[in-house]
Amino acid sequence: SSGINAEYGGLYKECPAGTYIGASDCIDCPIGYYTATASQSSCTQCSGAKSTVSIGSASASDCIDVCTVPTATFSSSMSPLAGTNVAAGSTVTTSCQNGYYINGQSTHTETCASSLTSCRTVTTTIGQNGYYTAGSNVQLTCTVVSGDAPALSSAIICSWTKGGSSLTSTSQFSAHSTAANTYECVHSLTGVSSSDSATYSCSAVIGSYTEAAVSTATLTVLTLTYDATQKVEKLGASVQLTCAVNMPTALSAILSFEWERDSGKITSGIVSDSYGTSRDSVLTLSPLAATDTAKYKCLATYSNIGTITSSEKQVVVVYIASAVASVQATTGAAHTFTCDTYGTAQTITWTLPDSSTNAGTETASTTTDGIKHTTNELRLSSLSSANNGAYVCTGSNTG
Repeated sequence: SSGINAEYGGLYKECPAGTYIGASDCIDCPIGYYTATASQSSCTQCSGAKSTVSIGSASASDCIDVCTVPTATFSSSMSPLAGTNVAAGSTVTTSCQNGYYINGQSTHTETCASSLTSCRTVTTTIGQNGYYTAGSNVQLTCTVVSGDAPALSSAIICSWTKGGSSLTSTSQFSAHSTAANTYECVHSLTGVSSSDSATYSCSAVIGSYTEAAVSTATLTVLTLTYDATQKVEKLGASVQLTCAVNMPTALSAILSFEWERDSGKITSGIVSDSYGTSRDSVLTLSPLAATDTAKYKCLATYSNIGTITSSEKQVVVVYIASAVASVQATTGAAHTFTCDTYGTAQTITWTLPDSSTNAGTETASTTTDGIKHTTNELRLSSLSSANNGAYVCTGSNTG
């Protein structure tokens, strides 16, 4: 039936259970309220902590223990929608998006609670775009972004793989970054070499779930090749020293070479090849002088990355430092010829006027940085005309 509802000033209409009489129409009871009979002017609120799961409840039995689906965070959506009341014990599905996951899956279903598992993303990064010079110290960073409570950080443990194989080292959460809900695990590599060049990836155990990194990071160690074995050569000869490095095509850096001799810079005799993925620099010493005996090293510098310094290479120039001077002597007198040689492990012999040889007598020998200085004397006594002629000192060096 219908008519004028004088009390409420509107159209009279019988409003069914689950609604109440409005000014001009029947209005559903809101969530948490009900009407068990028709034509009620107001709804009855559920007792205690109980509520209803939807509007328009028509019975006190609709008042149950409920769970309100929490707000979605970190690139996710909820089903049922956030803010919806569901019966306590019901399940809720979180759908992760944009590279976020829960236990490696893009969707996750669990029992509704005031706080649900957050979608997470894990990334692996290496500084400097992954390029480091040999000998550098490198930090691999596993970054975890998760909406879970900060207290969860104590339960974050990262593990690492290198080229797909597990590394024995694991690193626990080490720092909570300034960005909210972002955590970092760091794995350190000390004094990297070419064997450390590889693709690295991390995974993070966060509470009861393991999340694999959505990205990998490639470490490329820039190395230098240089033969640092000692080089022995005679006075006036030529020596070439070659220093080579790798230059990946994807690396946008300026490469420059330098050479040093006994820690002093060399400015001449250098030719560098600046093309290709393997680049080198050649230092030519010619003709060798006694002053070229020194330790040589090469330095290769990549702009914005660093410098690789080679080991030192000892160049030894072998020579006779003092010539055998001509002499006039009287019969019966004595004379000593002296021969000073520099080099390595010399064997010194004397050629006499009668074409025979004599080893002479070594009176002094010192070795400094692999360079041997030897003083050898040929002693003659009771001189006679038979001793007239040319005396030649010969120093033979190994190598």
